[in-house]
Amino acid sequence: MRSVRKGSAQDLRERIDVLVAGHDRRRSADDAWLYLFDPRMPALEHGWKLHVSARPDDFLATLDLLVPVLLRHMCEAKFAVSVAVLQEMNAGIKDPALVGKAITVYPRGDDVAALGRELADVLAGRGGPRVLSDRRVRPDAPVYYRYGPFRATGTDDATLVMTGPDGQRFPGRAGTRYRQPPWVGDPFGAAAPGSARTERLVGGRYRLTAGIARSPHGDVYRALDTATAARVVVKQARAYAGEDRLGVDARGRLRNERAVLAALHDLDGVPRVVDYVRHGEDEYLVTGDCGPLDLRRDVLEHGPYRPGDARAERQVIALARRLLAVLDSVHARGVVMCDLKPGNVVLAADGSCRLVDFGISALAGRRPAGATPGYSLPVYRAGGLPDPADDLYALGATLHYALTGMEPVIVDPDHAINRDRTLACLAAVLPGAVHRPVRALIAGLLSLDPAERASCAGWLRDGSPVPVRGRRLPAPPRITPGLLDAVIAHTVDSCARAAAELPAGPGARHPGSTLALYAGAAGVGLELLHHTDHPGVAEAVADLARRTATHPELASLPSALYTGRTGV
Repeated sequence: MRSVRKGSAQDLRERIDVLVAGHDRRRSADDAWLYLFDPRMPALEHGWKLHVSARPDDFLATLDLLVPVLLRHMCEAKFAVSVAVLQEMNAGIKDPALVGKAITVYPRGDDVAALGRELADVLAGRGGPRVLSDRRVRPDAPVYYRYGPFRATGTDDATLVMTGPDGQRFPGRAGTRYRQPPWVGDPFGAAAPGSARTERLVGGRYRLTAGIARSPHGDVYRALDTATAARVVVKQARAYAGEDRLGVDARGRLRNERAVLAALHDLDGVPRVVDYVRHGEDEYLVTGDCGPLDLRRDVLEHGPYRPGDARAERQVIALARRLLAVLDSVHARGVVMCDLKPGNVVLAADGSCRLVDFGISALAGRRPAGATPGYSLPVYRAGGLPDPADDLYALGATLHYALTGMEPVIVDPDHAINRDRTLACLAAVLPGAVHRPVRALIAGLLSLDPAERASCAGWLRDGSPVPVRGRRLPAPPRITPGLLDAVIAHTVDSCARAAAELPAGPGARHPGSTLALYAGAAGVGLELLHHTDHPGVAEAVADLARRTATHPELASLPSALYTGRTGV
């Protein structure tokens, strides 16, 4: 299999240049997209657009087939700027609506059906993640379509609203369901989307009753087993979604979860596998329903746990021991969970707990890629082998959340600093000598030394208090009288440097790249006007104002204050 490390932004630019040589096309790029402009294309605010889905290791080959078709039509297009960016898009972490949108084509309204069918002909049989916001041109080709904005001047909902010929307004932001303005008809002849719902049986047996989670990788549902009347959970894995560097997609992770649960088949603290179903390209894992209340929801609805709580089900040390007992039984079967976190701990009314979501768990030392920042140890992201002591770190982070309602700190590239700041948050919530034992427990489990984590778990199993000596928590940052002035000066310097790159060209992805006041160059300039006595700021603001005044998108902005010309 070809490595997805190939296909840099430079590779893509060179490939496009070769393909369009001899044709009147203009190319530009930013950090997310490579744009291909056709000078004959009329300026359209919105219309039917086509999306072409592609797998990372098939992206360049897809371009070779697609670009010659585009050159036979009057249209414009944008492409994921590199294979790495495409892989990030297909993961859906930053924006689920981007999954599958490797290439976006902007045709003239009269050409969309012909161009869509021609693209489907040349790309038939190729795979790619499903585009959830769109309809598919035909089932065997990764070509999709929807009606949406062509020339958005921002990323907020206000600038993405489309106005029809009768003045009717329709939201243009893509979501995870197909929507169509009432003033247009489907160019491929499909019926308009309706509101009627039909009963859905997965595998002809499992009736979906409620949603648990939505994800571009696949949704999770509660369901009723019509054969046994048992309540079950149905977990979907969409084809090619979240494909990693080794080609493992959501289906591969779901198959891994099935294998892990099979190895844990008779343990009380994990779900029971009921069935595994394939429907088209997607796959579904059916397990027993462990219940509706997870630890995250419990903390959000009832508040953090407190040491010494009289309620048995809310005693944090008891919770820690129950979780550790389940982890011990899981580790005894050769499994490392690798994804313990509050949302994956399901609680019963009596306080007993079960662990769910074993998609990236390790079985016999092997696991798919994946991690949850703050809970997964850095070794996962560095390619280290999984170890049972890794789950103890996640246990400490999970208990920290139970005690504070706060996620672990992850802002610093130094993991030791993140740990220290996390423990400082704990000390702020639970100060004083009376809470020192529980602080020592969390500090021991969050140690970057696996031997220290294992020792701490041993004390927890034995019912012994964790030794406090030598476990002094890091001191909080020292606040000095001049700190605020230093922070302001640093921020002003940063804004002045950033102003030199603003406003960016159309379609740039990073924050502050548009013109507007709310999230763009005007907001930076307005703040800098308060600091013109700072060296270099007056010149930076003047330069920014000149570039903004001549920016080609200024005339197309709406008249709004925060997102339009008034603010600029």
